[in-house]
Amino acid sequence: MEKNFATNVSSNCFQSRVKSKMGTVQNVVFNAVGLSKRFPTSVFVGLAFHRAHRRAAIIDKLRTPNAAPSSADHSISPGQQKFAGARLGAFYFTFFGVVGVRTPLLPLWLQSVARLDPGQIGAALVAMQLCQLAASPLLAILADYIKNPRGLVIALTLAASLMSISLILLTQSRTHKVWMVVLSSTLCSASLPLSESMSQSVLGPGSPKYGRVRMWGSLGFMITSTFVAQAATRRGNWIILYFLAGFMALTAGAAMLQPTPSIPSTSIESKSAGNLFDVPKLLGNPVFALGMSTAALLQATHAMYYGFGSIAFSSAGHSGGTIGLLWSVGVAAEIVLFAASSRTKMLLHPPLLLLVGGAAGVLRWTTMGAFDHFFSRMPFSILLLTQLLHGLTFGSVHLGIVGFLGMATPMSLRSSAQGIYGAISDGGFMALITIFSAVLFNKYQTTAFLAMGVVSLIGCIGALALWNSWDGKQLELK
Repeated sequence: MEKNFATNVSSNCFQSRVKSKMGTVQNVVFNAVGLSKRFPTSVFVGLAFHRAHRRAAIIDKLRTPNAAPSSADHSISPGQQKFAGARLGAFYFTFFGVVGVRTPLLPLWLQSVARLDPGQIGAALVAMQLCQLAASPLLAILADYIKNPRGLVIALTLAASLMSISLILLTQSRTHKVWMVVLSSTLCSASLPLSESMSQSVLGPGSPKYGRVRMWGSLGFMITSTFVAQAATRRGNWIILYFLAGFMALTAGAAMLQPTPSIPSTSIESKSAGNLFDVPKLLGNPVFALGMSTAALLQATHAMYYGFGSIAFSSAGHSGGTIGLLWSVGVAAEIVLFAASSRTKMLLHPPLLLLVGGAAGVLRWTTMGAFDHFFSRMPFSILLLTQLLHGLTFGSVHLGIVGFLGMATPMSLRSSAQGIYGAISDGGFMALITIFSAVLFNKYQTTAFLAMGVVSLIGCIGALALWNSWDGKQLELK
């Protein structure tokens, strides 16, 4: 009786501390965009299962106060356990700092400093995508083969860092600079699937801690892209390459600080773990193929938004500052969802997360397309709400696929699974729908977003099929 009472008090204190920390995160993010009072957290994290599973988690703790730690608690040394989340978060922050410089600002450097015309810029970006499409799955499979993903992440980020620094100090040829930027970006990007796999190994498949760690990546993107854009405006676009090289060096340093996962030989997973020759079996598993293709399809619905969203906003009469605010609101919603996921067992329901992301996509893209077709201009308040839905259309789908790959894939194949998914999602589905979006947007302008709503609806059907066909356990490879 006394033990249960003490456990109850401890659990209540824990919940109070979590509420306090989450309130602080919410206020910081929303005060940055001036929306803390008008749009509460429930807009994009008010999922139906939130409170039910929160209560279930508390009940589980009360029923098993002396339960043994999970296998995830023993996946790293005791000295690293305390700072594992901080180390993983530091890598995500610096890595997505690189992405925050490269994605919105690298084309400006290619145009103004490398003196490339639009066709050459497009060729350089396509070359980068093709290199990533080929490199990511091969390096991920290599990581599973040598059973040392952390060492490979360090090698990739160090090589990318040294290459980016050398192109500043040693190379004068514009052609050489462009190719070295493409190759260094490819090497750096290939490290992300391996780090995602390590996060699942260190934190545990479906761990609610993942969202809190991954949140720092979104923060890194938002802070870096904003700061470097302002620096480039004041100093000139030549400075973009220096920031890119600097963040690659920071990413290499953060990679060295990542915890090293180690799997006990007595664990249940090690007995059923796959090997490198099981990769074709994994790809041939219909449940795995369904989950991966559903998530890739839902993420690819952002292709039109990434490629033509700013153009659509500008055509509607919004200024550059307003467009920047709209993008920041979308990333802020994503951050809050990642932070909120650490309070729940969201990652234990991957099909539901995919379904929620798909349903939000139907609402978001249909609203953007319908207002342009039936009305002269979308009200700013409605446009702001569609941006808030980014927390679900991107964040919920990302959490869903990470949870699915972590729970359904044998540990010895997780890096391979992450790398293959990244190649199919970013290099396959995203590239195809980008081409499709360009044709539609050129003909129908913002009304073309209706097509993304249809694609999201197809993704919802895939999520429902996954819900019915997967039992939530590790897949058997036959």
